Amino acid sequence: DSPMAEQALRLHVGHTVIYIGENKGGCTANDEFHEHLDTAWTLIRTVYIPRWPTMDDCLKVYRRRAEL
Repeated sequence: DSPMAEQALRLHVGHTVIYIGENKGGCTANDEFHEHLDTAWTLIRTVYIPRWPTMDDCLKVYRRRAEL
């Protein structure tokens, strides 16, 4: 439930984010982080990586959406 990932994402000034972790509701990053990804970033690629049993980690590459 830590807001650290979401705060770091909002402060990030680059145009690309590489996220390794679980989807919304998982044990990495809070829901606000995932909501911000859904609204301000476009998913470019998903790479399935080796993971521990019961974990749903993957690597995702996002590109910042253009401001309207």
